Amino acid sequence: MNGSKTEIIILGPSNVLKEIDISGVAITHFTNIMFVSSVKNLGFRIDSSLHFNDQVISLKKKCFHTLRNLRKIRGLLPENHIKLVVNSMVLSCLDYCNALYFGAGERQINQLQLIQNAATKVITGKFKYDHIGDDLIDLHWLDIRKRIIFKIALIAYKAIIGIAPLYIQDMFRYAHHGH
Repeated sequence: MNGSKTEIIILGPSNVLKEIDISGVAITHFTNIMFVSSVKNLGFRIDSSLHFNDQVISLKKKCFHTLRNLRKIRGLLPENHIKLVVNSMVLSCLDYCNALYFGAGERQINQLQLIQNAATKVITGKFKYDHIGDDLIDLHWLDIRKRIIFKIALIAYKAIIGIAPLYIQDMFRYAHHGH
């Protein structure tokens, strides 16, 4: 185990976490593992109260940087190519592990929606304060809340029909009511 890369996080409500006063765990005389308030696992940041603040801030920074650069070259590419690039570089980031956002706070969901709205404006050529109206529908995009629910429904559907990984299929129990 690499002590400089290993982190420990305690998950729980903020009021309980404030009462805990542990700085770390000594593995050997030379290796201490520190407790942290946020960890990164497979590229997704998880904070100790599961509010996803760090994840949303990091994602927002990355996506807006990408969108600023795409806006600069927007005039050089046709709309369908810009849409393809935005889908692959921004929406894929929004969709990555998005089922974890289920139950997240209104503030975090709104921040994610801002990213999607900005992506829509880059594709359609609208400016910061322009209204996007039906542009999400025209692009065949669901809003963030619906994308999260769709992902969960898709995972459940795949588990029911037997094409999800076994560990997910095992989470589902079938009720036979004799109808």
